[in-house]
Amino acid sequence: MTNTTERQRHQPADEPREPSRRRLLRPPTLRNSDGHDHDERHATWFELFFDLVFVAAIAQLTSAFLADPNLAGLGRFAALFVPVWWVWMTLTFYLDRFDTDDVGHRAIVLTAMVLAVALAADVPRAFNGDVRPFVLTFVVLRSLQFGLDLRVRHFVPAMRGLDRAGVPLSIVVVAAWLVALGLPGAWVYLLFGTALAVDIVRTRLSQRVRALPVNPVHLTERFGTFLLIVLGESMVQLVGATTRHPWSVPAAVVFVSAFTTITILWWLSFNGLQEITSGDNPRAVNRFATTQSVMVGSLAAASAGLSVAVVAANGGGTIELAPRIALYGGVALYLVAAASSVPRSRRPYAVVTRAAAAVASAALVYMGAVVKPVLLVPSHTIILVSAVAIEGLLNRSALASGSIRRRGRALFDWFGVRVHRFGDALTAPPAGVPDGPPVLRDYPVARAHRSSRR
Repeated sequence: MTNTTERQRHQPADEPREPSRRRLLRPPTLRNSDGHDHDERHATWFELFFDLVFVAAIAQLTSAFLADPNLAGLGRFAALFVPVWWVWMTLTFYLDRFDTDDVGHRAIVLTAMVLAVALAADVPRAFNGDVRPFVLTFVVLRSLQFGLDLRVRHFVPAMRGLDRAGVPLSIVVVAAWLVALGLPGAWVYLLFGTALAVDIVRTRLSQRVRALPVNPVHLTERFGTFLLIVLGESMVQLVGATTRHPWSVPAAVVFVSAFTTITILWWLSFNGLQEITSGDNPRAVNRFATTQSVMVGSLAAASAGLSVAVVAANGGGTIELAPRIALYGGVALYLVAAASSVPRSRRPYAVVTRAAAAVASAALVYMGAVVKPVLLVPSHTIILVSAVAIEGLLNRSALASGSIRRRGRALFDWFGVRVHRFGDALTAPPAGVPDGPPVLRDYPVARAHRSSRR
């Protein structure tokens, strides 16, 4: 029996019964107003299901790049990742602020999930040059969210005076995307990318982002969960690479090194997880979202590069430039983002070690042209393990040195008190002798003690 039924059973007969908590359609409200942005709120199962659908779209991007691992494929991967991630992130911010958890709201989110599945299905065609179905599905998704924003503007009074230029700009952006569908060749990419950049800048700089708080606990958990699911998908890609050829010693060495690399990336992400310090600080929220965007995209690219390295280990040759950029460059970007998101309690040692590991990882892009994966991937893993070990030792030594300084100071104070007591006993005159023993009065230690006491 639900909590609502129990509450209605024990309600007095003369009091009106409250309506059911989950009606068919409830008007949206700002959940984080009046100090509720500090409430302890966690991701729901429905939100996790929503995340899985978009991770499937990112997995499609990775698989499409693995089928065409060249520089053009890497460029398509980056270009298509941005709209997929942008749709997920904007919807996630909307759910954090205006989630009503009613039937109508869930129907709208389920519709967005169906469109996200269609977006993932359009990825292979976009990689093959037919980007129009992908753009059309993306336009429908963003138009759905623009409709949600209009609905919020109607029901939430605090939204009516914010971002007045947002509605006409949204109409212009959608119109530009629709016009791009009818353009030939590269003009589709140019107009679509330009309109997408305008949409991103407009949203990030809008008054709504600056004025409406978010729930830092809930939003941090949403982004962390999404990154964790992408890490799991990276493991799936890695295991799938091992089934393409029979096992061999070089392939086993590269697989173990790749597994260790992904594990280290997980450790760097969730050991001292970056958190949004304040839900009403737009700079902190934007910085957190940007950092997480770089980490998710670079992780997906690095997992694709690791899969190529595992497959290439059986052949005994080197890997091409694009997979090397995806692998070593992706890890380098991940480390830079992880270094910028280090909590203040772990700075500055973590920033230095992660930045140094990022530089070393980027340098391996050039070395991969002559060094085989069976040697280079384990070397890369050793660099990451060393960086994590050095960071841990430096942080521990910093904590230990602070503890040693505190204990040393306490010991010094204890010893100083007893030295002064001994000096007092040494220079005190005996009973009946006002000036004390001549030997003690002239002793250098006693003279020094008397001068310090004065």
